[in-house]
Amino acid sequence: MKLKWYWKVLIALAVLITIGLFSADVIVDRLAEKQLRKIQEQFAGQYDFSYDKLNVSIIAKDVVLKNFKFFTIVDSLVYKDKFDFELDELYIHLDDYFGLITEGKLNIKKIEIINPKVIYGLKFIKESANQASEEFDDTTTVNGESDELFLKYLNIDELVLENGKADVFRLIKPDDKLLFVEDLDINITGISIDFTSDSLLATTGFETFVYNASEIYSTGLKDHELSIDNFHYDYTGEGFTISKFHIKNKKSKVDFNLERTYRTPWISVDVSEIAFNINPWELFKDEVIDVNRISLTKADITLFVDLNLPLNPKIKPMPSKMIRSVPVSFDLDTLLLNEASFVFMNKMKGEKPGYLKLAPINGYMSNITNISELLEIDPITKLDIETKIWDEGIVDIQILIDVPNLNDPMHVDGIVTDLSFIKVENM
Repeated sequence: MKLKWYWKVLIALAVLITIGLFSADVIVDRLAEKQLRKIQEQFAGQYDFSYDKLNVSIIAKDVVLKNFKFFTIVDSLVYKDKFDFELDELYIHLDDYFGLITEGKLNIKKIEIINPKVIYGLKFIKESANQASEEFDDTTTVNGESDELFLKYLNIDELVLENGKADVFRLIKPDDKLLFVEDLDINITGISIDFTSDSLLATTGFETFVYNASEIYSTGLKDHELSIDNFHYDYTGEGFTISKFHIKNKKSKVDFNLERTYRTPWISVDVSEIAFNINPWELFKDEVIDVNRISLTKADITLFVDLNLPLNPKIKPMPSKMIRSVPVSFDLDTLLLNEASFVFMNKMKGEKPGYLKLAPINGYMSNITNISELLEIDPITKLDIETKIWDEGIVDIQILIDVPNLNDPMHVDGIVTDLSFIKVENM
């Protein structure tokens, strides 16, 4: 059977289009690699990067990057911090790229980041204002005028990060981790970013945000180590949930106090669960942090104080002053304590060591804020606690704190029942 002429033309056109598209993919791949080489030249002597595979497909609307590594050149560490970044796989699934040409708008269906790792070593060297501005100047000018933004709007249907790690430390002590995060998973949907806005954070939005890390710890503090077994955040759900939060002192009670000039509590904290709901974007937007409730479940706190040391005359740890001194505006409606315990120990030369145990502690603290307008309406922060002392005496305490009063007054009411005389004698 002989094909009609127009079928031959259509087939020929189809073949040409197919060849053209595949050729376009090859051209785009080469352009992408050329652009990366240009960036590599700009970082020469300071940073470098490598990768095993880069594929940009117009037909499939996909970008694939594998085994990417961005690292600081060792010789350049004299001038700056160490920053390394690597990932096993990056997939970008485009929805529409023609809008980028016509409107400066890019729509992405999905971004997948597999096994990313961030390594950040801090040098703590202050640079001159001119040097910092030159190094971090993100504006491009031509003939003295700013270039118009090529990408104005970005929409991402879904962003997935799997099995991430972060390692932040001081270069002089790399084993002391300021922050170490492992098994990090993030899923964000409905992301929209407006790059034309003066305030990028104010115009950045998302529909859902789920964050989970199975291990977080810090050993870089002078006296304490912090650790979290699991950290979970759900923007549309219960908010933040922190499981197994620990503060551990690096030194024994004796060694800790040998280094102290003034009376300082040796502290140990173990909390089974901390739950609270907050929008973290408020922290970046300088807005009021509004929290309905923070719940602490099975918080075990141990304090030890050496009474032989003098009090620090510069520090008066009054609750009202501490609330006023919080550097951000906040409003916390209720702080809940569930099945907590508190152990206080002290020693003084020539006297028997003191010991006080309160458990289980159940109670709440309400109206905790440093916002002057709210304090004008109700200036009192209230703490109500019910507990047992030495596992037998029942204690009910109410503390009223006048937050805006600069004299820092507190009113305490309490009652103790069912406590034996022997226990009081041994206090």
